[in-house]
Amino acid sequence: MAGARKCKVALGKEERDHLDSPVYVKSSKEHGKRAHIPHLADEGEYAGKRFSDLEIAGVTGSHATTVERVRRRCVMEGLEAALERREQVNRKKPVLDGDAEAKLVFPCCGEPPEGYASWTLSLPADEMA
Repeated sequence: MAGARKCKVALGKEERDHLDSPVYVKSSKEHGKRAHIPHLADEGEYAGKRFSDLEIAGVTGSHATTVERVRRRCVMEGLEAALERREQVNRKKPVLDGDAEAKLVFPCCGEPPEGYASWTLSLPADEMA
């Protein structure tokens, strides 16, 4: 059976109503898209028409791989996990904390130093030193 889904989303009535709530309908574009995917991928007793991943991708404006990943997370980790983005574990730690960043940016709010028409990337670093 080519194209058979390994992870089938089966939402209950409460979960479908939760996805239809104004929180997800009027949320950010990305969050609304992630809420729309499980709604369309639902194959439970309260589901309507069955959509393929390509059809869902076309409706939501995402890629078919994204649809498959969100559907898999919905089945494996739950609906709420599928709606939220994962934390990036390999993310670099910021070089500057909030105070240092404020000290770096603050001089740029004023006039540039004499001899310069505008601020350059190296000027604020020179001001900090």
